[in-house]
Amino acid sequence: MKKIRLYLDEAKDNGIIKNDAEIAKRLKIAQATVSRWRNAERSPDEDQAAALAELLEKPEIMAECAAARAKTERGRATWERVALMLSAAMQGDGGKDWRARRDSNARPLPSEGSTLSS
Repeated sequence: MKKIRLYLDEAKDNGIIKNDAEIAKRLKIAQATVSRWRNAERSPDEDQAAALAELLEKPEIMAECAAARAKTERGRATWERVALMLSAAMQGDGGKDWRARRDSNARPLPSEGSTLSS
């Protein structure tokens, strides 16, 4: 399982974000929340994982976070396989327009005006 901090570091290295403070600001959450993710003290909840996945353009983050929260080894293993499949699928099509495929009933993302609690 890939740790959230590795996704954060990769995004920083690729110029998607500057630092954890920027992630917190863009996701409208406390910087302490991002710090807890980075230090593996906490995992993003479902909404936070979805927003982070969109921000970092890594949909597999949603499955990685579900794996971290899984209560059984079987559940964890299943979510880890899903994360690997999503990662492979993104590499196959270059991640083209995955964020644009939204359900019209979906809640708005933080960048669209909603907020996430920490």
